[in-house]
Amino acid sequence: MRSLQEIKAPFEDAIISPVRQAGLVLLQAPEEFVMPCFAKTLWRQRLDTDGVDDRNLFAQLITKAFRVILDSTLKNSLMATRSGEEQSVIMERLYSAFVKRVVLLSPQTFQSEHIVRRLVAQKS
Repeated sequence: MRSLQEIKAPFEDAIISPVRQAGLVLLQAPEEFVMPCFAKTLWRQRLDTDGVDDRNLFAQLITKAFRVILDSTLKNSLMATRSGEEQSVIMERLYSAFVKRVVLLSPQTFQSEHIVRRLVAQKS
């Protein structure tokens, strides 16, 4: 992932930058939006209100979020060589292993927030 400075860099040196030589200029400074992670927020609430460090819940929620994103891609990659039952077994083993690994990590430092960076440029 690029930092805001890395996003802005191609627009700063008009002499050597191919971006600037192509006539592109920034209309405003790049912006960054951080969207909180639901799993981390829920984990933190349970820790603060109940004193429970429920890393299993955190791992389950993170895995569920990844599953939404990855499921169809994984199924498509297995479709040509595996039966539906084999696909399910492989995927369940993968997600189970993922949960076991995430449980061992600290939700506090797990980088699960979504970061969106926006750049507005125009060709002059």
